[in-house]
Amino acid sequence: LKTAQADWEVSSESLDSPTDQKETEFQIQDWPTKYGYYKNIPELHAAIDAKATWTVGKGIKGNQSTLFKLGLIDGNGVDTFNTIIENMIRTYHIAGDSYAEAIMDEEGKLMNIKPLDPSTIKIIANRQGFIVRYEQTNKTGKRLTSKRFKPEEIFHLSRNRIGDEIHGQSM
Repeated sequence: LKTAQADWEVSSESLDSPTDQKETEFQIQDWPTKYGYYKNIPELHAAIDAKATWTVGKGIKGNQSTLFKLGLIDGNGVDTFNTIIENMIRTYHIAGDSYAEAIMDEEGKLMNIKPLDPSTIKIIANRQGFIVRYEQTNKTGKRLTSKRFKPEEIFHLSRNRIGDEIHGQSM
């Protein structure tokens, strides 16, 4: 019995998962290339923008108090909650992950959400795969020790996470 032989082959892959080491780090390395595709390929740009706009256009449902509080969120000062979420959806399609700093008041209540550059955020997970902190680096990749965030201080969206990976997959 003869079987058909494939004319092509793909390499095998394994999950980018936390291992038995104390901490596992992940940081987006190819943001400039991915962002370049988005900026320079009109079809990709249009598809990502349409998906982000469609998702936000579905609206938000909640009680009056929650909707009022979301109305107070203004990102960098010119955003709304909807534009922040649209930005984050667009970003996670491009990069695989998007991040925003969750700014709390003295009582621990959410006051604002400020989107962050995805290329500057490093995810740190323990050996069980739980995210234990985020670290913000500068554009050269060097750690800024003053910018460590607890998991609850970062609003993190991942696109198409697979298995126990701590990051998403870009479009």
